[in-house]
Amino acid sequence: EKLRPGMTATVSIKTHEVKNAARVPNAALRFKPTPPMGPNGKPVPQPPEAPLVKGTGRVWVVTNEKLGEEKAEQRIINIGATDGLNTEVDITKRNAAIADIWKELQANNVYAPVHMQFIAYAMRKGFNIPVDVENTPKMRFVVNSGS
Repeated sequence: EKLRPGMTATVSIKTHEVKNAARVPNAALRFKPTPPMGPNGKPVPQPPEAPLVKGTGRVWVVTNEKLGEEKAEQRIINIGATDGLNTEVDITKRNAAIADIWKELQANNVYAPVHMQFIAYAMRKGFNIPVDVENTPKMRFVVNSGS
């Protein structure tokens, strides 16, 4: 079916992909346990939590599962890519793997950044052919300034 005026469409654009990532549901990053009850039966006010540094998140980890003695502790974790439902949590391991791959690549290959590559295009005097960042001549913008 074609999209017509007045209709809507939902589009997902993949901007980043992480394979085999350790992840937690985003709800775990938003979770706050119920505060303890005071003697009057109302929740005891809790102090505000300190703001988080960019790239970190809070999760609560159950440290004692014994019935009647359940205990959860707050942990600050490094977070990475998210798909809106889950968030990557082991970015230290991912960054270390990327660094190792980069070292291997540099050790076994000649590496020249794009801005350092020299590409010569032969042309006749008077012609100007712009070249884009992918080193592709832009033929539609060729200028002939004379013979």
